[in-house]
Amino acid sequence: MAARARGTYAHLRRLAAELEEFKCRILVKLGYPVDGAAEDEREHMWFEAHALLEDAVDATLLSAPSGIAGMQPGQRSRHPLERLTSWVLTTPAGPVLPHDTTPVRELRARPDEWRRRAAAASE
Repeated sequence: MAARARGTYAHLRRLAAELEEFKCRILVKLGYPVDGAAEDEREHMWFEAHALLEDAVDATLLSAPSGIAGMQPGQRSRHPLERLTSWVLTTPAGPVLPHDTTPVRELRARPDEWRRRAAAASE
């Protein structure tokens, strides 16, 4: 799953730029080493991305880690792509995932309808 997420990261960046008018929320799951555990043991946590950089993600931690004392909910920082294990791009037509971009086809097929829906939802 992590390999697919990292392998489709450039595609995520393109989609986020293409769908910017819909103010899509971008969530990324990042894996960090657990304090005092085996070197390969990771805690995978969800972050809200603010910027998808070429080599990193600027994101804010959404949850409270259970095994990493130095990380707190609401903490914002730049995270290297090697930590990326999954991502979600929320759109008005549904979530876009590394393995499913069906909502993007729907948005491209009927953009005016989705613009109207998005405008009505924000009223």
